[in-house]
Amino acid sequence: MSPISGTIEVVQKGKERRLVVGGFVQSINWDCPGAEHRVWGQMAKIALEGCPNAQKILLLGLGAGTVIGLLKKEKPPLKITAIEMDKKIIEIAYSYFGLSAFEDVEIIRKDAFNAIKNQKADVVLVDVYCGGNFPEKFWSLEFFSFVRDALNNKGCAIFNKILCVDTDKEIKHSKDYLLKVFGTVGVYKVNVVGNRGNILFLCKE
Repeated sequence: MSPISGTIEVVQKGKERRLVVGGFVQSINWDCPGAEHRVWGQMAKIALEGCPNAQKILLLGLGAGTVIGLLKKEKPPLKITAIEMDKKIIEIAYSYFGLSAFEDVEIIRKDAFNAIKNQKADVVLVDVYCGGNFPEKFWSLEFFSFVRDALNNKGCAIFNKILCVDTDKEIKHSKDYLLKVFGTVGVYKVNVVGNRGNILFLCKE
């Protein structure tokens, strides 16, 4: 039990190890079969395609370090900083998901909302779910501006949100909101089950 994230479980199913927070699968082991096709793998793929010359990645929300492992698999020299406020999540990422195996990875234990102000990166990945909850403060024009200001020249940001996908209305509303701060916003649908799925918004200045 965590005072920040609530109930946390590590569940093994075959070759897949899951970090489950509040009943929601928050992360998996990066080297499990098919990880590259799921939302974490797609975040890594889109990040490297959106900014092919990236050298520094900033990840908001650590989870089990799935995205870190997948990024390092594709581009080992990357320098990655992850900001995570829950000490228990950080401990689990090291103890059960092998986070210590990667070089040039820095973990900052702070609230990403304010900590991002002191960071610069080529790519910023926003994956701040706590269980099924996306904290409202991270979906605000103020925070979007913090993310934009943290980007190096020609950098990009990716926001991961779970939205209704059986209509374009909610997706369009989210895209238009991001466009109030960013110059361009691309939309990618991932892991669609029923009428809901992960929507990745690729944002550039």
